[in-house]
Amino acid sequence: MYSAPPVRLKARPGFDVAANGIGYGCLAFAVGWLSVRPLTMLAVGESATYVLCVAATFMFTTVVDLDGDARAGARTSGVALGANRAAWVGVAFLVLAAAWALARRQWYAMPAVGLALPLYVRSASRTHRAVNDPSLTRVTQVVILALSAAAAFAMPLYVVWLAVVIAWTRWYYRLFFGLRYP
Repeated sequence: MYSAPPVRLKARPGFDVAANGIGYGCLAFAVGWLSVRPLTMLAVGESATYVLCVAATFMFTTVVDLDGDARAGARTSGVALGANRAAWVGVAFLVLAAAWALARRQWYAMPAVGLALPLYVRSASRTHRAVNDPSLTRVTQVVILALSAAAAFAMPLYVVWLAVVIAWTRWYYRLFFGLRYP
């Protein structure tokens, strides 16, 4: 539903953010939750911090991809809002994530959110100058690394899964797109 027609959520403003936030923030969180407890509505509430963090980071990736998406006819949230507004929406999502994490006492999320917020604000204040600024990509990578480090601290086995995902992602992007990513 995210990539394939006719639904193609990735090309629908708002739905692209929701799909990423729910998929990577809520569903991924729920899988981890299920490994230690039964799935309840409490898990959904606890996942909100991560849904918002993913949404914030996704908004910044739409800024980086804005030109290519527009040329391909994909009306993403970044294309619909424009670079500057999309970046500030990303900052707003992160502020909401910080507030939710504090309210829920989710201390593992705070290092990533705390590191991300000033970096996202700095990047958002620059988006009107250069959409293709490589620092936008670096900011999202640093934030993802910080959140991964917090997850690894809580669950050391996560490092193994992270290594597998990174290796697979590099292979996939090299094979299909000729890119070295991440």
